[in-house]
Amino acid sequence: MEPRAHHVLIGLFTLLFLASALMFALWLGKTSSDREYAWYEVVFDRGVSGLSEGSPVKYSGIEVGDVSELSLDPDDPRNVKALIRVYSDVPIKEDTRAGLALTNITGSMSIELKGGTPGSRTLEGNRSSPPIISADPSALGTLMQTSEQLFTKLDEVLTNANAMVSPENARNLTRSL
Repeated sequence: MEPRAHHVLIGLFTLLFLASALMFALWLGKTSSDREYAWYEVVFDRGVSGLSEGSPVKYSGIEVGDVSELSLDPDDPRNVKALIRVYSDVPIKEDTRAGLALTNITGSMSIELKGGTPGSRTLEGNRSSPPIISADPSALGTLMQTSEQLFTKLDEVLTNANAMVSPENARNLTRSL
């Protein structure tokens, strides 16, 4: 029979391994939460379907932050305000523009920041009074809006085509031929 000491050693080793794995996970989580952020508000004059809290914020295709809060503008409910937090070392300039970008095929969206000339002033943002970044209409949003008009016109064309091939018109065409 084996002595009991091996079971105690195995149990002690298992506990030490689990404790060190937990400490490593906490350390890893702490490094990402220690990061400094600058806060900005992006104002969209259209709907932002697919954008949600936690969606990524990208600058020239690189993820630099996330969406912290979404709300309607109390003065004009047609506008949507997105409070974003961006890594503080990212240079957000006065002429930086924002837009919506499709993140993946499921329809989720992200905020894409672009522009910002080296000579323009850097925006300094904090959570209590974030500077405003204006949003350009996204190509996808414009396409979606115009697609509704396109489908309306297509419906009119099909309705007219159906009227053209009505039984009465078919008889008249047959008689003419």
